[in-house]
Amino acid sequence: MSLIGENPHGLIGVPPSRENAVPREPLYTRIIADIKAKITAGELSPGDQLPSMSQLQAQYGVSVTAVRNAMLVLRSEGIVEGHQGKGVYVTGPVEGE
Repeated sequence: MSLIGENPHGLIGVPPSRENAVPREPLYTRIIADIKAKITAGELSPGDQLPSMSQLQAQYGVSVTAVRNAMLVLRSEGIVEGHQGKGVYVTGPVEGE
C-alpha cells in the first residue's frame, strides 16, 4: 500500500531526496532578464515608466517580493530608478549588452 508523501526511505511526509533535482533560478532573475532584454531590444527606453508592482506581479505570476527583489537589483545596477508614489523609470542602457 502506497501512502501519499511516502518517499523511498519509507518516511511519511518527507520529500524524496533532491540530489538529482535541477536547481531552479530565482523568479526575480526572470523579471530582471526580461526587462533588460526589452531595454536592449528598444522596447523600453530611458525615461519610460515600468508597469506598477501589482501589474508586474500579475504579468509574471510572482509574489510582490520577487518583483521588489528584481527592482532592487535593477536599481543597484543603475538601470532603473524609483520615485516614491510616481513609479519606476528606465534610466539608461544595459551595460555590456
